[in-house]
Amino acid sequence: MNRSLKLAGPLLAALAIAACNAGGSSNMPATAGGSTAAGAVRQQPMTQARHACSGPRDNGRMQCDVLIEAEPSGISPLYPGWKPADFQKAYNLPITKGKGSVIAIVDAFDNPNVASDLATYRTAYGLGKADFTKYNQRGQTKNYPKADQGWGVEIDLDVQMVSASCPLCKIILIEADDNYTNNLYAAVAEAVTLGAKVVTNSYGGGGGYSSYGDFDTPGIVYLASSGDGGYGMQDPADYSNVNSIGGTCSRSPARNTAKPSGISPAAAAPS
Repeated sequence: MNRSLKLAGPLLAALAIAACNAGGSSNMPATAGGSTAAGAVRQQPMTQARHACSGPRDNGRMQCDVLIEAEPSGISPLYPGWKPADFQKAYNLPITKGKGSVIAIVDAFDNPNVASDLATYRTAYGLGKADFTKYNQRGQTKNYPKADQGWGVEIDLDVQMVSASCPLCKIILIEADDNYTNNLYAAVAEAVTLGAKVVTNSYGGGGGYSSYGDFDTPGIVYLASSGDGGYGMQDPADYSNVNSIGGTCSRSPARNTAKPSGISPAAAAPS
């Protein structure tokens, strides 16, 4: 964190992606947090949204950082959301320079529909066929972990926002066996083995696994969602070799009563 970086096109895209992953300042119920290497995971009292991934964030357990707004303002056609062109313009992304770059996404559990969901998203926005491969944490394209609905939302969001920000990048998804740090960090190491130069992590939690070596490979850019105002300080965003990325609010400033066309990021997987 707080390091001077020369931001190449794929890295700019990845930073934009990671910014979409964290929960923002939406409201949710407070829960107890655990301690980390850099301090305590703190929860702020909130009331208007829920965790996509519920459960404790301590003793080496991580949770994804997606928040889903409570009805009636939650997932709804009334929020047209941001299109890929909006992200590209807002972040001034040189998308034509992303071809051949490998961006890895690390999440826990399996989303069995991620490939078809991604194809639907890219078709809706004219992004063409994705260069996308899903692996387990051992680098296999089979024997995936068990499915999880909450982490599935995070996975869809991550993969679709990579596509929105860097349509020409090669996208690899590594699904850890579960949401414990030993398996998530093994997936981070596997991402590097598979050729990724940027590894983005959209989860956080408390301590319990003290090895930072999985985030130390020279020449690799590691990103993690910061948690924003909703989660407080958390691993791995607080590691010295990880770039901690804040959230981008994907909510429209006003409700749109017109029926939107296509599929929006907000409708497909809200942040």
